[in-house]
Amino acid sequence: PYMTLFRSVGSLNSPVRVVYSPSGTAAALYSPGSVQVLKGLPTAPTISATVPLHASAKGTTAVAISDDGAYLLYSAGGPVELIGVAGDSRKLMEATPGSLVAFAPGGHDAAVVHGGTLFLIQDAAGASTVRSYPGVTSPTAVAFSPDARKVYVASSRGRSVMTVDVASGAGTSLTCDCMPTSLIPMGSLLRLNELSTEPLWLLDTTSGRGLIFVPARSTN
Repeated sequence: PYMTLFRSVGSLNSPVRVVYSPSGTAAALYSPGSVQVLKGLPTAPTISATVPLHASAKGTTAVAISDDGAYLLYSAGGPVELIGVAGDSRKLMEATPGSLVAFAPGGHDAAVVHGGTLFLIQDAAGASTVRSYPGVTSPTAVAFSPDARKVYVASSRGRSVMTVDVASGAGTSLTCDCMPTSLIPMGSLLRLNELSTEPLWLLDTTSGRGLIFVPARSTN
């Protein structure tokens, strides 16, 4: 037998999207015009703030939340903003519609992808030192490794995952026999595609195995 525990969080809006922090300790419940911030996940979730946002005029939004629940990265089809839940905010960089954003686990380093370039931002809440890596093709997702030492950019059209070493800046590309649409943390793995009748593809971030192929369940 299994026991399921349910925890009451309080009065929540009806979000159109839920974005988890890199380590899953915080979440942003996004609705057009606002974000509710949950902290203390998974055992003691509480609503720590409701942050007003300006709506996207172009119908595209990018949202990321730091593990401590203190900061949001937000782009409404334009510049990327760093928004503090305490009320402070500033423009982090200019960007184009369709930009992708991500925080590193356990801190405030960040990654932004736009205009065919990956930007790594050290201490986005402080000095905001920026390094750029061009050559990104048709990006669909961006994420840090669990140890924050690498950044991955998935390309659905390119059927590949680009890897950049944060310390050295060295980059490699790994070809996938799939169309990566996401980089969802699953422990030391990142899930590249959605669960369906098709095979599942995972990226191993800690060993030399690279991509892991999980055959689709047989319907016979």
